[in-house]
Amino acid sequence: MDEEDERALQVAAENAPILYSANMSIGTEHPSFHVEQAAERLGIEWDIEIFETHHKLKVDALRHGDHVRKSRARSRAVANV
Repeated sequence: MDEEDERALQVAAENAPILYSANMSIGTEHPSFHVEQAAERLGIEWDIEIFETHHKLKVDALRHGDHVRKSRARSRAVANV
């Protein structure tokens, strides 16, 4: 989803309950929480890099979504500092 899609989803959520996640796996949700917490505590003085690795035989092509979500979690946290 790009930012325009996310805005459309937010508008739709004003009229109907919507549950959205780039990946519903606890294995991706949990690290995103910690990225946001770390960024809030470290503040804007720290340069945070997010590395995502997978085994060489991973077949799904949507690994990027998890990385984007973690990056956005970091951005939200820094914006609140």
